[in-house]
Amino acid sequence: MTGVYTIEQFKSDVAEYTTYIEQKLRYLKLVGVAPKDRGDEDTGPDLHTIFVPLRVVQHGLPLQRWGQDAQGTIIDLLERHPGVEGHSMVLLGGPGSGKSTALRHLAWSHAAAYRGIFSDALLLSSSQTPLVPVSIELRRLTEVRHHHPDDTFLSSVIEVLVRRDGIEVESRMFERLLHEQSMLLLFDGLDEIATLSERKAFVAEVEAFARRHPGNHMLVTSRPIGYELTSLSHDVFMHAEVQAFDDEQIQQLLECWHTHVWHLSSLPSIEQHEVEALSRTLKENIRLHKLAESPLLLTVIAALHHYERLPDRRVLVYDRYAEILLETWAKLQGTQKSWQGMRMGKEDQYACVAHLGFILHQRSQEQEDTQDVANDDPDSFMLKEIERFLDQQDLLLDEAEQHEEARLFLGLMQREAGLIVECGTDENGNPLYGFVHRTFQEYFAAVSIYHQYLQAEDPAIVSNFLKEYLHDPHWHEVIVLLLGKLLRKPATSQLNRILQGTMKGLRSRYTDLLQQDLFFVCDCLIEEIPVERDLVERVILHLSDLVKYSPFPSQCTDALQALSSLMQTQQYANPARKALVALITEDNSADRYSKSLAAHILDQNNLTRPEERRLAANRLVNATIPPEIPRATSADKAQTAQTMLDLLPQEGARQFLERYWHPMSSTMSVQVSDIPNAAVIARQELLPTRIRDEMYQLLSRMVPMFDQLDSLQSTAIENLSLQ
Repeated sequence: MTGVYTIEQFKSDVAEYTTYIEQKLRYLKLVGVAPKDRGDEDTGPDLHTIFVPLRVVQHGLPLQRWGQDAQGTIIDLLERHPGVEGHSMVLLGGPGSGKSTALRHLAWSHAAAYRGIFSDALLLSSSQTPLVPVSIELRRLTEVRHHHPDDTFLSSVIEVLVRRDGIEVESRMFERLLHEQSMLLLFDGLDEIATLSERKAFVAEVEAFARRHPGNHMLVTSRPIGYELTSLSHDVFMHAEVQAFDDEQIQQLLECWHTHVWHLSSLPSIEQHEVEALSRTLKENIRLHKLAESPLLLTVIAALHHYERLPDRRVLVYDRYAEILLETWAKLQGTQKSWQGMRMGKEDQYACVAHLGFILHQRSQEQEDTQDVANDDPDSFMLKEIERFLDQQDLLLDEAEQHEEARLFLGLMQREAGLIVECGTDENGNPLYGFVHRTFQEYFAAVSIYHQYLQAEDPAIVSNFLKEYLHDPHWHEVIVLLLGKLLRKPATSQLNRILQGTMKGLRSRYTDLLQQDLFFVCDCLIEEIPVERDLVERVILHLSDLVKYSPFPSQCTDALQALSSLMQTQQYANPARKALVALITEDNSADRYSKSLAAHILDQNNLTRPEERRLAANRLVNATIPPEIPRATSADKAQTAQTMLDLLPQEGARQFLERYWHPMSSTMSVQVSDIPNAAVIARQELLPTRIRDEMYQLLSRMVPMFDQLDSLQSTAIENLSLQ
């Protein structure tokens, strides 16, 4: 790198780079999601035609303090969140929640806008020009860091981004963009970095990078499970969490799917009826609706709906989808010459994919000192594992036959189902292969253990697996999916042993203090895994006891959140509801803050019985949060009033609030996010004048406490001035 880097060279490099990014990310990859019976076209739909923006909420706030400024789209929060230098965000979301697709769309839309070919997107702003996106899969970045440990962080990013794909642009282009604060850095999959030490190293590097280059925008994604072990600094990164799809988003994706995935220019009458029928089914079936709140599962549901009645549990959706893929393969073997030489039947193919799922998931977690991961040719490794499976099953005796069968089967998965896709290249340009989505890899890994359990007819297969991997974030989804495949009695038996502490995992430490066994079993109930009633009652009793007696406020809130999630299930909603009602209507040891949270949860989940609404409201106003509770903020007070308005008839709400409202305290904790909550209450004409006056006084006290009034605060004050 010599000579002067001119403005003309910079503009030329940016143009070449953004053109490459726009073309690379333009189309949505549907392999592995939609069976390939849509014709001969391999090109998926344009990304922007099917993308549905995610709703995100600021992470880590108590349940009743999700104010207006704490939620919106990713761009909303990045642009308006005050006090976070450089507009940096960690986006947390479960498997299949749409994190990777959202980052892909952010990168594509900014590259397209820079080229001037897409003007309809909501963009992050920087002066007068769109930001230039840099999007990186963190597992690929980790591989580069392994090979070149002495490189700078930026050099490694450039190596992953352009060098391996042959894009000839100067590294000084990226340096200049950083200096001009014109870069949008997108790091996908913190949880996919294999080892804890590597994750810690990345966290340290990216925090230092963000501090060295303030003013640029940065977004890091991760699953929530295990994130707290290597979390990014809250001083540098705002934390937000992806929210489940609502009915409007579900409807939008279904219409986009039928219009663009099935290559229909518009929805004809029969297709429109199909969309409407599916929408009705999702609204009427609680379990299916819960599944449809995940973008990935919704696309699978949309694909399955063309074939048959839909299953209503997640693992059953994956089961049936896998069966349809296998049926598609069977048809191809009979009709297409390329696959007619294959010898494996449908069951063997299913078991072989499961074997690959387990091996690849296990391989992705190998320790740092296992250097053969980077040195093996990935294509050769996949073939070798398929051959090993064939040998173990005694399917083909001749090595040449095994090799040919492995070659055909790998090609079938890659070209027809798209389950195995090229994920990039190593430093030598050799292709790297993996499952199209981590969720499918986890599902087939679970199937592998389940097959072993069925073959041996031995519950110890499952127990031993749980002992080794329980509470390991890398295996959490695999375990939940595995238990979901068990029948009611064996599932109850395994979960009982975990809850009672008679089966300790290698990571089951301090469980009496941390209660991770209880929360794991609760996660399984939230997943709608069928278990016997006694287990459900014990789980809910333990959660209620935590709310009442836990010395840790965060643990108490977690227990309430678990009860709230159980309220969303079909099987376990009623006992969870009874427990929450008991918490707020009976004399017990739960503090006032917990009672108000429980009342708010019930309010959100449509508490319909008049006597329960009356008791809940009575308890709630008696538990109005006093200023001396350190956890209370002004928003807690505001939300209490709002919940009362929801629970009671208007006159009843007026009477209760007039009687029980506590005056505001000058020492109460105040945050910027409290301002819109207070503004909403101050505008409620139904409320007594004294309460509204308190909120006006609170707002006038809040404003000078903060260095700057952002647009949200200004809007809140402007709205109040209209009164």
